Amino acid sequence: MTQFLKIDNRDYLVVTPGYKSIDASVSVEFKEKLINIIDEGNSYILIDLINVRYIDSIGLAGLISILKNTKDSGDIALSNLSDTVKTYFRLTRMDRVFKLYNN
Repeated sequence: MTQFLKIDNRDYLVVTPGYKSIDASVSVEFKEKLINIIDEGNSYILIDLINVRYIDSIGLAGLISILKNTKDSGDIALSNLSDTVKTYFRLTRMDRVFKLYNN
């Protein structure tokens, strides 16, 4: 089921990764899936991280790369970050780069 959510008067496609970790082992696959979603014409994406408990630097680099790809014509937002992931985003100051939502 495709779900859209209105944020700041834009329709964001909600994407929920099927991973417990976004790390070096899945980063390339996850990035490719997001690129395919963008290539299908979805430039505003909300990534629901409800099941993700860990992100490493490679996973974060993939998210930053996707954000850069959409910066001119769209946006990437993140929601439902676990405490561990939220702390990582704060420590790396990525909470200032990405729009973060609680739910």
